[in-house]
Amino acid sequence: MLNSITVDTGLVGPMLAQIGLTFAVFLFLFTKRLPLFMKKGLVPGNPNKPGVMDSLPDATRFPSDNFKNLAEVPILFYAVCLVATVAGLVDDSLVALAWVFVAFRVLHSFIQCTYNKVVHRFSVFFISSIALLVMWIRLVWLYTGS
Repeated sequence: MLNSITVDTGLVGPMLAQIGLTFAVFLFLFTKRLPLFMKKGLVPGNPNKPGVMDSLPDATRFPSDNFKNLAEVPILFYAVCLVATVAGLVDDSLVALAWVFVAFRVLHSFIQCTYNKVVHRFSVFFISSIALLVMWIRLVWLYTGS
C-alpha cells in the first residue's frame, strides 16, 4: 500500500515560467536566424565556414548567445527547486526568491536579445545570481534545521 504524500508545488510556477522563457528565446532565435541562414545559404546549426557565427549580425547573434546562457546558470535554479520540492522543504521565502530569479532572468534575456548593453545585462544577471545563491543557502538552512 502506498502512503499518501503531500507535495508543495509552490516552485512549479517559477520553473514553468523559466521554461517558458527558454522556449520564447528559442522561438525568437529561430525567427532571427532561419531567414538569415536561408538568405546566406547556410545550414542552421552547421555553418559551412569557421567564424560564420561570429560574423552574424548582432540581431541574430545576441539571441543565440542568450539561448546558450539559458542552459547554464538556470540548471542550478531547476536543481534547487526540484530538491526543495522533493525534500518537502518549500517555503514562502524560496518561492519568492524563485520569482525574483525568474523576473531578473526575463530582464536579462530582454536586454541580451535586444540592445545588449553589458552593464545593464550584468546588473540583472548579478541580482538573479544572488537570488539563486540565497535560495541554495535557504535550502541548506531548512535541510539542516538551523
